[in-house]
Amino acid sequence: METREAAYADVVQKAKRLRDSGAISNFSYAPEVITANVRGSTSSYSVELYRQFPGSKAIAFARIECDRLTPRKLSIQLNTV
Repeated sequence: METREAAYADVVQKAKRLRDSGAISNFSYAPEVITANVRGSTSSYSVELYRQFPGSKAIAFARIECDRLTPRKLSIQLNTV
């Protein structure tokens, strides 16, 4: 599995750019999990962000999958707690 690292500030800036450009679709905001499909410059991603506690702003776990690398799927897991 491929591993990538980025500074939190860079991730926040990229998320804002994607949101402002309309690249985020099928957005679901629930007390326990946030899900969305994100269209990047070269592929699309399925994103799931799991909250530390229902309704909190702290993210305990994230999963990001990219189908562009089929049949080998890229899966990124972020443990923040």
